[in-house]
Amino acid sequence: MRAEIENVARCVVMIVLSIVLVAGLVPLVPGYAPVAQAAEEEEAISSQVEGAELLAAGVNVDEEQASELYDTNIEDANCHQLVLVVRFAGDTTGDGDTGLNAVSTGSSITNWQSVYTSLNGKPLSRYASPSLYSYLKEVSAGRCRIQSIVPQMSDDGRTVTYLTLPGSRDSYVAHSSVVEAAVNAFNACYPETDLSGLADNGEGYISNVLVIPETGDVVPEVGTTLWPRQDDYPGELWVGAKGKAARVGSYTIVDTTHVLHTGTIVHEAIHAFGAKDLYRAATVQLSNHAVGMWDIMAMNSGSRLMRPLFITLQDCGWAEIEEVEPGTHTLNAPSASGRSAVKFKSPYSDSEYFVAEFRSANTDIGNLSALDTAYDGFTYTIGGTGLVVYRVNPAAKDAGNKGDKDYVYLFRPNETVTGGVRGDGEGDLKHAQLSAAGTRSLGSLDLADSLGEGAITLSNGANSGLMVRVVSNDDASLTFELSVAKDEGGWKVPEIAGVALPASGYYDTKLVSENGKVYQLCSAFRKAPRVFCLEGSTRSDLGAPSDCSESFYAVDLAVCDGVVYLCGSDGVRTVVWRRVGSSWSVVDEVTVPATTPVLGVAARSVYLYVDNFGSGGSLYRVGAGELSKVGSALAIDRVYNPRIIDRAGSPAVVFGSGSKTKMAWPAAEAWKE
Repeated sequence: MRAEIENVARCVVMIVLSIVLVAGLVPLVPGYAPVAQAAEEEEAISSQVEGAELLAAGVNVDEEQASELYDTNIEDANCHQLVLVVRFAGDTTGDGDTGLNAVSTGSSITNWQSVYTSLNGKPLSRYASPSLYSYLKEVSAGRCRIQSIVPQMSDDGRTVTYLTLPGSRDSYVAHSSVVEAAVNAFNACYPETDLSGLADNGEGYISNVLVIPETGDVVPEVGTTLWPRQDDYPGELWVGAKGKAARVGSYTIVDTTHVLHTGTIVHEAIHAFGAKDLYRAATVQLSNHAVGMWDIMAMNSGSRLMRPLFITLQDCGWAEIEEVEPGTHTLNAPSASGRSAVKFKSPYSDSEYFVAEFRSANTDIGNLSALDTAYDGFTYTIGGTGLVVYRVNPAAKDAGNKGDKDYVYLFRPNETVTGGVRGDGEGDLKHAQLSAAGTRSLGSLDLADSLGEGAITLSNGANSGLMVRVVSNDDASLTFELSVAKDEGGWKVPEIAGVALPASGYYDTKLVSENGKVYQLCSAFRKAPRVFCLEGSTRSDLGAPSDCSESFYAVDLAVCDGVVYLCGSDGVRTVVWRRVGSSWSVVDEVTVPATTPVLGVAARSVYLYVDNFGSGGSLYRVGAGELSKVGSALAIDRVYNPRIIDRAGSPAVVFGSGSKTKMAWPAAEAWKE
């Protein structure tokens, strides 16, 4: 950062360019929340504006020395990160004053010194940006104090000796293979190194291993082996001398084109402690963001670091969010003692919950060491001090926001919903905060309102019935009121014991009731179905026939006299099963395909209709061990979405045909409509 400030001091005229860039000419970057390429542009813009601020304040930035900006002597570490710098076979980058050992134009320190201070630096000045150590220590309230250990670093700290891996850059396909090769190369080059002190738990694991592959000027493609990521090593791997080694579990890969950006290092490192990705898989620059600049696990700039949301801190074990009921609540700034976030639930969900969190912004853009800078000229910073409200869906936690549902969604004004109830990730996310001086309230007590109408919604799009209103706030504290819509006999989610319904993976369902029991079929295309039975407030899992699996793309359910029937078609045949007691068995099958095979009950008998891919179709009576055809084939060539109903004690089929809805039933010689 010192080099960047020096450049600004010599080239104040570049501020004009920064204004142009801030106006929005930042390139699109597909698929990666830290937005690495955009971060480089943002850092250039930030450094130019920062330089102007320093010059205006009369600071002689040329006289600021790197040693006066950071202290790298860490004495309070409670966890460790081993750093391995590697290059690939045939590469000589790193020899002499090249690669990380080079000195950038206008600077007096090497690239490696910049990297090392971004890992272990303790900022001593407002002109020093946060490091991995200082950032995690601050946001975790001192619970995480990570020290990065670099055995390959020279005694004076200016250079680093590269490890040369035996394979070429393209020869490593699996991410874990790069880590394994790096550890093996280290053990071969430093066979006597005692790393036992890096074991941070009883099983001997290091908190994290950071591998920095040299990639020159070639930025890895998104999703490839060397693109920044965190993972857990799948086998047993030890680094260090025999008897003095530590075990490799969590590892991160941050290549040399990204490692100069502290935000990327931090983003990947937080994964090691349990944080989830909070950007959607299809995120591009400032579109389709569920969380955006409000959490470093969703987005970060090059020189400005935002705090994680408290849900991320909770996932890492660094905080616990207190649950509250409707009423008036006061929150403190994140840097102060006391609670900064609370969670609350909707009466219309037994699993999802909502968090209200107070964020106090830094408006002094000359203070590089502060988190949560708010400045409208910087694209990737928050909009100001206030309260943010977000939804947490625990069922989507494993995938974070990269699955088909959001784990965390932060509410913002002017959101659009053209893409469905999930929300399009648009609106004014930067200014999502509520405050006494700005937008004061969020939510709607009208249960008919949706996300696009300003409601605080559940993942299924339903209004949660919650409303949040800021009463007062300053930089140190904020008070808000939480209200909930009165229950006027609307829909409720019942309290149910026993097994839970699948959280994901099934997109179709059918309910059938008999004698006070509710049977539910959960299904998906070419996926084994599951059948459940709800009796009173207890749900049991009836499973499904073992042979009704991936080959059956359409299934249906019926119940008669306590016996559960299931049918399925694989495109060649249609099979019927029945469940008596605790086991499933095949009743019979017919060699007629169906787009939508259906079961129904008429006069306490079970019937199957097979539509023959919409070309007419046939009706069968389901007996104890056979399917008996009823009447002739239906002579209609367009039959869509059929259903079987009881018509005066006999089966009839209701279906769509063209622009009409029709009903037909078998008679003595032919079907009647």
